[in-house]
Amino acid sequence: MFLQVMKCELILLLVFETVFAVVNVKINNFELEYSVTYENWCKSDKDRFQFIIGISIEQCVAECGARVHCRSLIYRNQINGCELYLTSETEQSNLGECVHVKKDNIKVIKKPCQGRCKHGEVCESISSKSGKCKVKECINTTAPDNGKVLGNQREVGNKIRYICNPGYELKKDGMEPVAECLYNGQWSHITECVKTNYTLATWSPWITCSVSCNSGTQTRSKKCSFRKEGNGESSCDHSDVQIEEKQSCYVQPCPTHGKACSNHTDCKETEGVCIQGKCFCHQLFAYNNTVKNCTKVCQTMTDNYTKFERKKINDFNSGPITIYGILDECKAACTEDPICLSFEIWPEKDNKVGCTTGVVTYDMMKSADPTQIRDDKNADLYSKTCS
Repeated sequence: MFLQVMKCELILLLVFETVFAVVNVKINNFELEYSVTYENWCKSDKDRFQFIIGISIEQCVAECGARVHCRSLIYRNQINGCELYLTSETEQSNLGECVHVKKDNIKVIKKPCQGRCKHGEVCESISSKSGKCKVKECINTTAPDNGKVLGNQREVGNKIRYICNPGYELKKDGMEPVAECLYNGQWSHITECVKTNYTLATWSPWITCSVSCNSGTQTRSKKCSFRKEGNGESSCDHSDVQIEEKQSCYVQPCPTHGKACSNHTDCKETEGVCIQGKCFCHQLFAYNNTVKNCTKVCQTMTDNYTKFERKKINDFNSGPITIYGILDECKAACTEDPICLSFEIWPEKDNKVGCTTGVVTYDMMKSADPTQIRDDKNADLYSKTCS
């Protein structure tokens, strides 16, 4: 059971984002006093040798204080994460809010090992008066020239992987690309990256754009080939020596026909118009699926109507119902209205008809959204035609 003693400054630090506080803590037979800085930025994982999840900031400070080689720590409040670093450099990356403590700001008042631990060892408490120094991680990790190391966990038993830059490969000495941290604090092996004997071919053609409309990306690549004396060149199967380039590409405007809109500018096809929140071709145009655009099909709309029996246009011919004595009165009302392009009628009592008008034709709706046209046994649709 850990005994944790904190001054009120730490509570202020975490709740009110105080920039600086001094905290005294007794934990696991360590007594430490440390200064903390609350930062909106966190250090990158460069030179990080330990990452512990699920411990308090007091435990995190004690972990750093128990190691001669720990030079700073970062505590991530949201995940209770403790990160220990070999340097106190302030290289940052935008990874969230952190508490930052430098080793220079940790004053170890009391610790069980009495300063006997060497660089790379950790002081572990045995009793209130004694402790032992133990190797728990490999702290010296050197990336090979012309290569890098993958993995930043340094505890005994953890593994890292060596990889080489394009144009280089791991030296063929029987060693695996993966090294393990041993109990003596050393990695099982180190390796070298040596230059491969290959040449790069010319660039391949750019592949097809990743999208069929608007902006996307496309790539091209160079593959390597080995030079073998007297045998010319042969194919190379090393994926790490293949170079790839990307570039942006633009194909054509994406069709807006039938899509939601708020004004005419949202309908980018030729003569596209926004009607009741949906994009249509203008009444004199029709959508051409081959060119993905609206193309003109007639010069003007006539006062003639085509009858579509038992058809109704949902939502677009659903205005107030006007009662007329005969069909021709409804037709005349639509003809006199310059924005009326179609109307629907229903039988009413006493041989009268109910009539609603709309601003889209049957062809416009069928092109933009045919699902809005439905069968209705009580209605007939009359749509204007073009000359």
